[in-house]
Formats: sequence, C-alpha cells, structure tokens
Amino acid sequence: LGQDGSWYLEDMAAGESRSIPIDIYTSPSASGSVTTASVDISYTDSLAKTKSETKVIGIIVRGLVDIYVLSSSTFPTHVVIGKTFSASINIINLGTSTAQGLLVYPQSNGNLTVSSTASIFLGDVDVNIPTSLTLSYIASNITNGTYLIHVPYTYKDSLGEWLNGTLDVPLKLTVSSGTESQSAASGPVGIADLVATYWWLILVVVLA
Repeated sequence: LGQDGSWYLEDMAAGESRSIPIDIYTSPSASGSVTTASVDISYTDSLAKTKSETKVIGIIVRGLVDIYVLSSSTFPTHVVIGKTFSASINIINLGTSTAQGLLVYPQSNGNLTVSSTASIFLGDVDVNIPTSLTLSYIASNITNGTYLIHVPYTYKDSLGEWLNGTLDVPLKLTVSSGTESQSAASGPVGIADLVATYWWLILVVVLA
C-alpha cells in the first residue's frame, strides 16, 4: 500500500474527489463475502486545526469460476454417418468459487447436429471436483479427424449474478467403414454352418 501504507494528497477543495488504486489480495474462502478495510485520514481544516477520521470501506469479493475441459470421448468409438452417437465430456472447475446451478445448452456445430436441444442441468460444480455430461449428435459429411464443438453454459457466481461461458470441446471422430457392423452381424459359427462346410469330412468318418 504505497511506500509505507500512506498517501499525501496535498490540498483538496470542497467537493473534490481523488482516486487511489489499491491491490487487495483475499483467500478463496472469502468468495461471496464482504471484506472490510479501515482507512485513517488526517488533515488540517480551514482554521489550521489538525483533525483525524477513520472510515470503514466494504469490499465485495467476487469468486472466480474457471470451467476447464479435461477429456472427451464418443460412443460408439466408430461414428456411423446419419446415426446418433454420444459425446461424453469431463469438466472441472479450476476457479476459486462454486459455479451454482450450471446449465448447459447443446447446439449444433457444422456437420454435427444435436439430437436434442433441451438444456442439461448439472447443478453446483464445486472447485477441483470433476464432473461429466453427455451430449447426443448426428454426424453428416465428415471424415476422420478432430472436430471442435462449442457448448454454451450459464451459472450463478458467488454473488448470485448469472454469468455465461462456452466450452470449446475437441472431439476426435473416427468414421465407421462398415466392416465393424458386418463382423458383428456375422456372429458365432453354428453347428449347421459346420455341417454345411465339412459334410464330406463327416461322411468319411461315418463310413470308417
């Protein structure tokens, strides 16, 4: 606070105002509270008498909310064009106060169309506690690669004010070539398939 915590403002006329910048540091636990600071003022009045006063200043401490994307994944891992797939997103609040009543608003991004635009309520997201959400998309005209989706959200801060933000989520997408579904559809080989394939071998064994 200055060199020795004091300022000399020289003469001040009636009604005159001055601004003094002060850096004040508070702990994260003070988020959403009112911190008070006392200021001692001494001066000489028009009658050359020295006087002093003490003023108390109330400082409202606003907490910081910093939502960070930890990871993202898709299910199924191979996206089928024109079919719905899920995008799981893990987030964490690296700020100093809780994001109260966090609401996420899914929206389409280029060739990725959301299957539902209904908002998702995540509730209170505390500091340093990971949480996750799942969004559903339908892909069209995409290739293998990483796509950036934008997910808007709103929340109340430690002072009860509604604030907005946007999650920029990278999604690594692998487009299905169709071989995965064909192999899955073939399933296990049955007894009838074995008989049809190796009938001659069975006949030799029976004759022997």
